Amino acid sequence: MKRAGYKDSPLGEIPEDWEVVKLGDIAKVSAGGTPLRSKQEEYFTNGHIPWVKTLDLNNSIIEDTEEKITSLALKETSCNLLPKNTVLVAMYGGFNQIGRTGLLKIEATTNQAISALNIKSDNIYPEFILAWLNAKVEVWKKFAASSRKDPNITKKDVEHFPIVIPPLAEQQEIADILSTVDEKIATIDERLAHTQQLKKGLMQRLFTRGLGHTSFKASPLGEIPESWEVVKLGDIAKVSAGGTPLRSKQEEYFTNGHIPWVKTLDLNNSIIEDTEEKITSLALKETSCNLLPKNTVLVAMYGGFNQIGRTGLLKIEATTNQAISALNIKSDNIYPEFILAWLNAKVEVWKKFAASSRKDPNITKKDVEHFPIVIPPLAEQQEIADILGGVDEKLELLAEKKEAYQGLKKGLMQQLLTGKVRVG
Repeated sequence: MKRAGYKDSPLGEIPEDWEVVKLGDIAKVSAGGTPLRSKQEEYFTNGHIPWVKTLDLNNSIIEDTEEKITSLALKETSCNLLPKNTVLVAMYGGFNQIGRTGLLKIEATTNQAISALNIKSDNIYPEFILAWLNAKVEVWKKFAASSRKDPNITKKDVEHFPIVIPPLAEQQEIADILSTVDEKIATIDERLAHTQQLKKGLMQRLFTRGLGHTSFKASPLGEIPESWEVVKLGDIAKVSAGGTPLRSKQEEYFTNGHIPWVKTLDLNNSIIEDTEEKITSLALKETSCNLLPKNTVLVAMYGGFNQIGRTGLLKIEATTNQAISALNIKSDNIYPEFILAWLNAKVEVWKKFAASSRKDPNITKKDVEHFPIVIPPLAEQQEIADILGGVDEKLELLAEKKEAYQGLKKGLMQQLLTGKVRVG
């Protein structure tokens, strides 16, 4: 039953004083161009006119661009100078770029992968259009993926894209509320970036200079404190891999399973205390899965390039699949958290090695066994790991805070952009 004050529309039930229109009804839609790179000197060098590419789109306000073009480029190419308050949306440039947005607060040009929406009416608030498009990015992506072999959206798609239009005052209020949440998220992003940079600097310092040393020596890994050693992971840990129970035996091997089974996607570069899937005792008995003890360090050997080098440290007994190397520490003089921290600091080394050494990027058990590591005295290992662990805790808290604000924004968009909650 329809609520009083609401009406049916192509986008569902909306307030009676709202309209549903197409973007082309309220904005002139155009695309830009890319000046010839072969004319770098004439078209780019010392350029002063902002030129927006898809990677400049930040789903928010745009006040500067990575690249700028010259007046000659503007004159001789298909680039057009767009006014302030033009809304931008990416039509292609990689699937993850489709639907990304921006709102110009400067005059600028764009490349041809971006649709520019030049608002026609004073009764349309550009920030509201931006908020609507940001709420619909998954719609763009589903449409692009399902409609064409090479995922993209066209100028015509943009022009025909539907949007609700509340009264101007309500548009402004909705956009301002969502913008306040965006500002909170942006602040957290800045703190995350600063803390990640701090951790990077700390790792560089701690893994080369240690704590309080005055005497150093040459090593295969560069200059290190006199009391440190350089060994291979295989010298300090027994390295093994697991397996994947047959999915065709789902009932016997997975249903009501109670034994944690780690996949590469479970690796979180931190402590592991639970897994998405669990296997049965029968699976453990009949397959190549092995039960690993607490404090086993895990590293992904393959499973997609972005997974290579991901790590975890078991604080439970668990099994793994075959894409993971398990490092069962042999000595009481090795602190597992230190090994985890070292591997996390070297993830790009793993990736470069995997990418350069094989057609199908991966690392092997032998690679893991031969991977070098510095070994400080036990007390120093613990202190280094605790310092970096403290930074990780801060990063985790910031990430949780960001997730909470993102959840808040999602809920607000659902309420405000449908008119379920009225403001203004």
